[in-house]
Amino acid sequence: MWTRRWPRSRSNSKSAAGISLDDALGSLGGGYGVIFTLDDSKEVTLPIGTNSLDIPSPALAIFFKVKNDAIYNALTKSRRACPWSPK
Repeated sequence: MWTRRWPRSRSNSKSAAGISLDDALGSLGGGYGVIFTLDDSKEVTLPIGTNSLDIPSPALAIFFKVKNDAIYNALTKSRRACPWSPK
């Protein structure tokens, strides 16, 4: 079962971005927001059984208030290490 492979201690395990879950959660400032939009100029087709439905193209943004630069610094470092990422 996959839960047996889950780290026993969150504080010592780091994600692929190089920051521990405790450090990432500790840097959050308690505020967040979500924006969901539909773009009428573009459409996507959703397959529904044997039929399909055309809807405006969706977009989603999720943002968080932070106390410090810990998450940004970890993501920036991770992005720089990625060979296909623009420098």
